[in-house]
Amino acid sequence: NMGDRMHDGSLQCLPWTFADTMRASGWFLKMGAPWIKRSPMPESTTSRPSNGCEYFFMFTKKESGYFYDADAVRLPVCETTLARDKYSRITSGKDGPYAVRHDHETPSNPKGRNRRNSDWWLESLGFVAANNSYRGAHFAVMPEGLIEPAISAGCPVGGIVLDPFTGSGTTLAVAKKLGRDAIGIELNEEYAKLAEERVA
Repeated sequence: NMGDRMHDGSLQCLPWTFADTMRASGWFLKMGAPWIKRSPMPESTTSRPSNGCEYFFMFTKKESGYFYDADAVRLPVCETTLARDKYSRITSGKDGPYAVRHDHETPSNPKGRNRRNSDWWLESLGFVAANNSYRGAHFAVMPEGLIEPAISAGCPVGGIVLDPFTGSGTTLAVAKKLGRDAIGIELNEEYAKLAEERVA
């Protein structure tokens, strides 16, 4: 998860510059998704909109064959898709107004649909993941619902989650709740204490 900043009157495009640097270093960028910060840091600017968006990335060390548990983060299939599953591509007009343009010979997965990068965007707006109440003195607490699917899909139970920018410890707390071990790194000693207390 990474935000941007202004320098010399212009956004630096840090998230995507970072993503390009990672790709140039041999990592594979599998997903980029915006998430909307419902309570972003206020900015004292009157010459542009304030920033309230950050980007969430998924990188892998291998092109294929890496751990990814799609079933752990599936979402319900909408009713209209389930209804369309009954019909196949129109060939002779027999399907009438219920025909669809794509082939439904293979029905939807009964476990749910695959997670999309847009789901993080929708969830950050509060359709699923709302801001968590946290009394600690940290200005940018990440919603637990934002990191839960990333850990569930990207790290096996009993695996280790590394958070190099721990902050208030949201990622560590969620990893512990989901049965994963976690290592956190935080330069700010006050935030590190908050994270230790939160995980404890």
